[in-house]
Amino acid sequence: MSELRETRLEKANALKEQGQEPYALRFDLSDRMARLQAEHVDLANGTERDLKVSVAGRVMTRR
Repeated sequence: MSELRETRLEKANALKEQGQEPYALRFDLSDRMARLQAEHVDLANGTERDLKVSVAGRVMTRR
């Protein structure tokens, strides 16, 4: 087994021992993009709000 593979397996096993899933298939969403866009439609280009959210999917830009 390659050294890199062994290292990855060791890390995965360490996470399992800590009760964590090393290959998690779940992601906790805090919001939906459509709602975020609707709530912040008044935000001028180049300005920011102090907000932390979790979303999933592709990030695409509009020009």
